Amino acid sequence: MRKAKYGITAMLIIGIVFTLIGGIECICGLITFLCVGDDLGHLFLYIFVGNGLFFLILGVLFLAYEINRRLRANRLLNSGNFVLAEISDVTMQYFVRVGFRHPYIILCKYQDALGEIHTFKSRELLHIHRSLLSGRSLLGQKVKVYVEDKNLKHYYVDIDEVL
Repeated sequence: MRKAKYGITAMLIIGIVFTLIGGIECICGLITFLCVGDDLGHLFLYIFVGNGLFFLILGVLFLAYEINRRLRANRLLNSGNFVLAEISDVTMQYFVRVGFRHPYIILCKYQDALGEIHTFKSRELLHIHRSLLSGRSLLGQKVKVYVEDKNLKHYYVDIDEVL
C-alpha cells in the first residue's frame, strides 16, 4: 500500500496553531470564570470562550480539510486508476516562501478521448535538482496522474517517478 507524499503544508500548520490557540483560550476563559465567578468572570467567559471557540472551529475545519485531502490522495494512489499526462511547465510559486525559498509546482496536461484538455498541478516541491530545471529535461515527460473513475477534478500527480 503506497502513501501519497505531502509533507507539512501551510494548511496543516494553520490548523494545528488555530486549534491550540482556541483550546487554550477556551480553557483560560473557563478557569477564570470558575475562579472569579462574578460579573467580571462572565465577561472573561464570553470574551475568551467566544474568541477561543472561533479559533477552535477554524482550526478544526482547516485540519479536517487537510486530512480529507490526504485521505483522498491515498485512496486515489491505491486505486490504480491513472492517466498519463505530459509535463508542460515547471513554475515557481512566488507568493509562497518556505525558509527563504520558493517551492516549485509541476503542471501537467492531459487530453481525453473527447479532445478536452485537462491541466493538473503537482504538490509543492522544495527540492528539484538544478539539472532538471536548467535543461528543462522535465518538459514533455509523461507522468501518472491518479484520478477518480469519472471525475477528473479529484486527482493526485505522482511526480516521484520522474524526479
